[in-house]
Amino acid sequence: MIYRQIKNKLQKNDKKLLSKTLGYNNQKNFEKTLQKFLSFTTLHGWLNSGNYDFVNQPHEFFTKLSIALKLDKKDINDTLEEEKVYIKEVERFKGSYIYVNTNFRRKNEPIFILAILEKNRYVSLYKDRNLLFKSTSQILEILSQRIQEHYEANKEGLVVWEKIVNYQVHLKDKIYIFDTDGVLQQDAVPVYESKATIGLK
Repeated sequence: MIYRQIKNKLQKNDKKLLSKTLGYNNQKNFEKTLQKFLSFTTLHGWLNSGNYDFVNQPHEFFTKLSIALKLDKKDINDTLEEEKVYIKEVERFKGSYIYVNTNFRRKNEPIFILAILEKNRYVSLYKDRNLLFKSTSQILEILSQRIQEHYEANKEGLVVWEKIVNYQVHLKDKIYIFDTDGVLQQDAVPVYESKATIGLK
């Protein structure tokens, strides 16, 4: 909402005056940052872009621009608070993922091939918007459906890794095991997750 207000108000304001108000001595620098700001479809995208033009960070640019355009200060503060809550929720899923277990045992497969295909055994849940602000039971229900879809698309097996046995969901420091039908296995024991990597000596 506030992002739309900013875009509308920008059409009626002097860009040179705004440039000075936001602390820019170089008009081109301001206009370049402004174009980047306007290129995002959501304010969240801009605030987490990491853009720095040697004058303002994304949050500073947004705040100063909003004030210069005379937007309601409560709306500005509420927007920044909502962003903090959103980021905190996203970070709760850092390190959460699904491990596709095939009980793979290496025979004579080249390690570099295994390392290249390693990503096929892991599905990251970090920054997955569909899981945010939901209860654990709701999240597990969503993941159950995804697991069913994943198995349907890969029931012949993963390249090199062979047939899928089950799925280990690492969700916020807890492990949940699903069978290939997406059914949660209450008494299943987690398996050791091997990982193929290559490095420089």
